[in-house]
Amino acid sequence: MLVGLYGQWQDGPAERPKGSTHLWGTRIDLGLIVSNDGVRFREPVPDFKTIARGGEGAWDNICLLQAHAFANVGEQTYIW
Repeated sequence: MLVGLYGQWQDGPAERPKGSTHLWGTRIDLGLIVSNDGVRFREPVPDFKTIARGGEGAWDNICLLQAHAFANVGEQTYIW
């Protein structure tokens, strides 16, 4: 079984400030996906935020992005 994280992109508002990019207001949380064969993936709980971005003013209030590696060190899991 493979276990992974994926970005749950939520579009920003349709009305954007003049000069802003198409990604202005976009927010990203992380969801959980699993696969038994490495080809077909599914969400154990659809649209569940496994790791939610932070609240207003937090360093991660805009988005979290899935990473390419992780390490379990003692009781901690580090993702980068």
